[in-house]
Amino acid sequence: MAGIEETANKLRRSQAQVRLCFSTPAGIETLALLKDLFIDQALFDTNPQIMAHNVGKHDVVKFIIELTEQENGLT
Repeated sequence: MAGIEETANKLRRSQAQVRLCFSTPAGIETLALLKDLFIDQALFDTNPQIMAHNVGKHDVVKFIIELTEQENGLT
């Protein structure tokens, strides 16, 4: 199983594919759904495991959004 940093590096190398995927009409709609489900929702929960899970989902979607918005690779 790949570590978080290794996974992030793979996504960085594949930024063009991520941008292509989420630039289609279906991809734009899917990204809007992911944003609605995981970005625009409260992260806090009294159960720390649920809260950590919420933060993880939020961070993954935020990373995808950042990849799709950057013009020339990651900084």
